[in-house]
Amino acid sequence: MNNIFYDCEESAIRFEDPNNESDGNLFVSMPPGYLVIHYPMPPKYLNLTAWQRFFEMDLHSADACFDICVDEEKYELTFLPSAPEPGFERTHQAKKIRLSLNPAVGTVQEIVPVSTEELARCDYFGNLRSEMSLPGPFASMKEGVVINIDPRRKV
Repeated sequence: MNNIFYDCEESAIRFEDPNNESDGNLFVSMPPGYLVIHYPMPPKYLNLTAWQRFFEMDLHSADACFDICVDEEKYELTFLPSAPEPGFERTHQAKKIRLSLNPAVGTVQEIVPVSTEELARCDYFGNLRSEMSLPGPFASMKEGVVINIDPRRKV
């Protein structure tokens, strides 16, 4: 609940139990078949539309078509404007991915708030969230703003 899944190489969600639930998520730069259901066998590899239609999960979730730059050396994350065309670029200092075959959200500003999960009442920085908030760990997101994601940071 209330996650941003970004650039998951195999799958964003893999459910092996019929009692699992998922909603209020944002899926950014996902490969085909990034949502997986293992019951009943055989496994089903789905996109968000099929996941919603056939399993009624993530009904308040969305795919996204904007860029995220993660600088793994500086521990920084930046949301960038949408990519003009499909494809991707990688550098040794930062990873920039261009995304989504079926975009629903084209910019960070278009992200629709979702119901805040009880266990996600505070964001990554300890800020209290309202009943409706953006999916993911940040209470606010703006294009071009550099976010320090260093786990050693002092709060």
